[in-house]
Amino acid sequence: VLGDGGIYSSLADLAKWDLSLYNDKLVSEPLLRAAFTPHVVTDQPGRSYGYGWFISKYRGVKELTHSGDTIGFRTRITRLPEKHFTVILLANRTDVNLDELPHRIADIVLFGSK
Repeated sequence: VLGDGGIYSSLADLAKWDLSLYNDKLVSEPLLRAAFTPHVVTDQPGRSYGYGWFISKYRGVKELTHSGDTIGFRTRITRLPEKHFTVILLANRTDVNLDELPHRIADIVLFGSK
């Protein structure tokens, strides 16, 4: 099993993993800080890359994202850590666009807009 497409998980386990990123029980605080710090500028304005996370802002708060896909599956995690809010999307098809769905969900849940 390879980490770039061979990890199998459930929504419940991913939620536990997300919660662990708010403390240093699984990963040390210095490593978490490094992962969530921009290190590489991407080709998209306002978006950088840390260690495993794309880093940008959404509605003025830090946004951490990562996505992936393989034959028959597509995933996306979007974290707004300042709001303690995460959207995890798992799709068993690759013809869906998951890019803007986390923003639409955050708009409804956090920002009161539709």
